[in-house]
Amino acid sequence: MDVLHAGGKFGGSSSWYGVYVGLHGVGLSVVNALSEALEVTVWRDGMEYQQRYSPGKPVTSLICNTLPIEEEDHQGTSIWFWPDKGAAIEFDYNTIARELAFLNPKLTITFKKEDSDPEENVYNEYLYAGGWIGRICEMAKH
Repeated sequence: MDVLHAGGKFGGSSSWYGVYVGLHGVGLSVVNALSEALEVTVWRDGMEYQQRYSPGKPVTSLICNTLPIEEEDHQGTSIWFWPDKGAAIEFDYNTIARELAFLNPKLTITFKKEDSDPEENVYNEYLYAGGWIGRICEMAKH
């Protein structure tokens, strides 16, 4: 999260980079660096892993919890971030979420923007079953 170039591009022969551009470990690191705070939760292999960053550096140790038996198959990643108000960055939230969902087959992107003005709150879910990467993988099989 705070080390650049830590992503899939650098996985040697097992790397997905030839198919999946974007796993180079920079994008989320930049979001982290430009955020007042960022929280990551990952669910996999019957475990839940959590860590908090501010501003761009870990402020908690990695927390690992065993999931209850009824949730042990739960998988996914949740990233909450609070943009640095001084960074002067404007987001087109819906475009970002829609495009990420389109690039990642079978991945649901849930976008929730909370504002001090309840009228400005936004909640959307995006899912494209095949997506762009799914199309490339199917073409590669033929």
